[in-house]
Amino acid sequence: MQAFPSTKKEWIALTLFPFKAYVVVVLPFYFLFNIFCPQPLTIYFGNNTTVWNHTAEEFLTGFVLCGPLLMLGLIIQLCARDAKSASRTLMFAIVPFGVFCFLLFIGAIQHVL
Repeated sequence: MQAFPSTKKEWIALTLFPFKAYVVVVLPFYFLFNIFCPQPLTIYFGNNTTVWNHTAEEFLTGFVLCGPLLMLGLIIQLCARDAKSASRTLMFAIVPFGVFCFLLFIGAIQHVL
């Protein structure tokens, strides 16, 4: 058993691991956090009533950072000719972009209506 990676491909995979772990862990953690620590959904700003969840904003910030970094790792893995790891990284990179775009769409619809 090795303590440190020995090849370039293993170093790239080790570097991307925290971002992949964040993508997997953050959504269940967010839902559990909302169950055990509920927050008021309505925040008043002057005469306007705005619905915004600050916890979701913090998690989306992580998604915004993870998505491009995983895509950069995907490009690096493709340049290193590691197609199998690149396909796994692509699967992890799709999730942050999908969730972010979905919540951005919901937010845009709320502001239009």
